[in-house]
Amino acid sequence: MNNVMIDLETLGTAPGSVVLSIGAVTFDVDEGIGSTFYTLISVEDSLRHGLTIDASTLRWWAKQERATYLEALDYA
Repeated sequence: MNNVMIDLETLGTAPGSVVLSIGAVTFDVDEGIGSTFYTLISVEDSLRHGLTIDASTLRWWAKQERATYLEALDYA
């Protein structure tokens, strides 16, 4: 596996926005998917460390499937 894809879910699009979760996967075009990683990040801790929330992004999250929204904001 010589490729890694990373996915961040955030509460904003600007640098310094709260990160809700980090996901990663190793993959190879010929071999497929390898190892995976997923973790939720504490919104409370992020705010305490000076990260910010964008109101329009929070509204976007509120329009998503309820289960997805609740999982994303688990630590809110």
